[in-house]
Amino acid sequence: MRQIEWRHGHRLDSTLILLIHVFRGITIGGIVYGLFSLDWLFALSALGILLLLYASETIERLYGLRIPLELELWYVAFMFGSLFLGGLLDFYSLWTWDILMHFSSMAGITLGAYLIGYVWWQQSRLHVPLIVIPLSAFMFATTVGVVWEIFEFAADAWVGPYLDFQLQASNRDTMFDFVFNSLGAGLMCVVAYLHIKSGRARWPQSIIDRLYRENPSLK
Repeated sequence: MRQIEWRHGHRLDSTLILLIHVFRGITIGGIVYGLFSLDWLFALSALGILLLLYASETIERLYGLRIPLELELWYVAFMFGSLFLGGLLDFYSLWTWDILMHFSSMAGITLGAYLIGYVWWQQSRLHVPLIVIPLSAFMFATTVGVVWEIFEFAADAWVGPYLDFQLQASNRDTMFDFVFNSLGAGLMCVVAYLHIKSGRARWPQSIIDRLYRENPSLK
């Protein structure tokens, strides 16, 4: 588990780590609540979510790759919001919650894809015009969104009738998902474009700098 480090800016680092631990701590509280209330399904679901919240540490141990704290917080916050708050505490009954989850997830996927492509481009592993990278990140993220909607449709058709649930409320709901998937991915694509064209988007560069700093083998 990461320890709070005060080097490199590092009040920010401690804040990011604290937020990650808060999300995980609340999920652990959900497990305890499920056990004490004898709600075994709730406890088991919360345990599964907690394991997903530790996926970044697993990647670091298996592959020796340290994920930038900003991306780790984004991932943990999304998984917590989508699965724990949305799934277990029924936040998806709020129509704005579904929009927020779709928008933020596609923005995060676009950012991650852009960072991978940008690092490969700097390593001369990609021989394409730089502008292709944010556009490819956008297309990758929106494709992930399409695949997810196909999964929801298949789950509703094959499993939904037996478990009495529906992931897709209507065609209108699905179209709204596509719209906000595209908006989230598009916003991050614009940020990436500004990063490579004019240097006005300093935030992606700070994540790239941290990625290189914590993973010297990538240089």
